[in-house]
Amino acid sequence: MDFDTFFLSQKPQIPQSFTLVSPATASEKQILDKRVLKLQQFFKSKDSILVNYAQLFVNYADKYDLDWRLLPAISGVESTFAKAMPKNSFNAFGWAQGNQYFTSWDDSIQHISQILREKYLDKGHETVAQIGSMYCPDSATWISNVKKFIDEIENTQTSVPELSYVNARPLIF
Repeated sequence: MDFDTFFLSQKPQIPQSFTLVSPATASEKQILDKRVLKLQQFFKSKDSILVNYAQLFVNYADKYDLDWRLLPAISGVESTFAKAMPKNSFNAFGWAQGNQYFTSWDDSIQHISQILREKYLDKGHETVAQIGSMYCPDSATWISNVKKFIDEIENTQTSVPELSYVNARPLIF
């Protein structure tokens, strides 16, 4: 059997995610899905440096089985999407009352994602209200603002065709 016959006789495997690999990024093998595109568009609309880290938010949300919108929404409440935070802290999440310094955006996004999984969700705090009662217990507006930003992220329009969500774990309101 020649290669073409063999190749055509194989049953196609449907990938878990729809991937977009452009010739310019093929060597990097960047995988984009609608969540990344929505976050990029959302952060761009907020004039946030976090636009450059949308893929990290999605990657760590998948790794720790989080709602991909949660940590970006928290960054909106805690630092106006990284605009109001200590210089060079990489702490857009108000962690340790904003006094925690991280070494990079990757470090902070990974750390807070892991904490949300292990210290919140794994302990039964699965709704925004339950998370907020621990994350920022003294705020009367934290919960409603996080929910508002989650909704804004969800409703952000992208200029590409619909792509399926990959491993998207919706947060319970």
